[in-house]
Amino acid sequence: MGGRVWWPCASTGLREFLEGKARDLANVIRALTEWTNRTNIAAMKTVNVHEAKTNFSSLLTKLEADGETIVICRNGEPVADLVPHKRVGRIKPHPILGKMKIKYDPIETATEAEWPRRFR
Repeated sequence: MGGRVWWPCASTGLREFLEGKARDLANVIRALTEWTNRTNIAAMKTVNVHEAKTNFSSLLTKLEADGETIVICRNGEPVADLVPHKRVGRIKPHPILGKMKIKYDPIETATEAEWPRRFR
């Protein structure tokens, strides 16, 4: 590889950042920590396409258990994210009706005078 460090699934910016700083393992860890803090990237599990195809069921099980995103890479470049499904509530409050406030007790019985004359 001619002195270049190969970082699977690393973005080009991270690769260049680490190549300038990574001389040994301690420097790699320090540089990765600095990069993560600087870019606010959450650590994600990465797998190549072959591994994803071979272990798809176990990846789904891990995804269900941890809720962790899994990045699938081809030739060291991310091509897909395997993310947990987010269930959406089917019942959504109406945007206007949800703002209405009832200023009386709706289950309180009405008096004779409160009923309209035609329904008495």
